[in-house]
Amino acid sequence: MTFKLGLMQLRQRGYPVSASTVMSAFELQNVGKPSGNTEQEMFYAEQEEQIIKAARLKKIVDQLGIEQGLMNGGAGMMPGGPKKTGRPNSDKASPHQEVKGDGRPIVSTSQ
Repeated sequence: MTFKLGLMQLRQRGYPVSASTVMSAFELQNVGKPSGNTEQEMFYAEQEEQIIKAARLKKIVDQLGIEQGLMNGGAGMMPGGPKKTGRPNSDKASPHQEVKGDGRPIVSTSQ
């Protein structure tokens, strides 16, 4: 288990560990291996495959006329972007935790 967690940590921190290596360590079925003799070669081949897939998807999206905002979970669909609610922070003091009268914890930047 330590080896598996180590692989995941290395990948999360940006080291060139291919996803297929991590999935193989977890003994997942039907894991395709990218081309390459070393781990770095497999990692970069995997990255190239992802770039090619992203380009294909962009081409399909452009051909279908789908708005880019729909592809990002709906962000940017409304003109002007998402609206913020509530009063803006005063930022007159360092953030500190306070408790409201009903017991809710909040982070306050007021003095």
